[in-house]
Amino acid sequence: MIGAYTSVATAADGTIWVAGYNDAALGNDGSYQYGDLVVGKYDASGQKVGWTTVDGLPPPRTDGTCPDNDPTGWRGGETDPGDDVGLWTSIQLNGNGRPMVAYYDATNHALKFAAAFDSDTFGVYTLAGAPPGGKPADPGEDAGRYAKMVVVNGNPVIAFSVTETGTGGHERSKVVLATANSATPHDATAWTFQDVYVDETDPCRAATCSTGQ
Repeated sequence: MIGAYTSVATAADGTIWVAGYNDAALGNDGSYQYGDLVVGKYDASGQKVGWTTVDGLPPPRTDGTCPDNDPTGWRGGETDPGDDVGLWTSIQLNGNGRPMVAYYDATNHALKFAAAFDSDTFGVYTLAGAPPGGKPADPGEDAGRYAKMVVVNGNPVIAFSVTETGTGGHERSKVVLATANSATPHDATAWTFQDVYVDETDPCRAATCSTGQ
């Protein structure tokens, strides 16, 4: 079930890149919940995308066991899910036609960024919110939903939603703008962040308000 949250970008040479969410595999032999970010080139002759799993795989095996399926096949043969990532994908290309993707990490409530600047291998990192396995400064923070990326003067710029603990029985919601300082931002230190709109009166939710509010 690949293709939810699809985003498309076209290079100067006509190459079409597609990013999307690999939700699950459902079949008579079993059903598997994945939740992966997938990216690939569109093959016009075959009218299909050559998908590659970029993020969302389970941790690498260290116990000497083998995947359930062909390790050279889809998802490296793994059927177990990793973190649930790849929602609200937004893909753009840099000046060299290389793909960059902003997307939401539902497991860690974070905005992530993946890019293949120098080769077909993607580098992935958390851009806003809690890193995998870490804890946010605000336990109620949720960053990265509705991500939308554009390229301005050659550098990627991403708008996204943030909700967090507010005051007086309210949740705080924000539209945040992340701006990279180069065309090839290799880690989160290459970005600056600006709150472009803040609402202090959102309805309270259990994750963002104290008991009784």
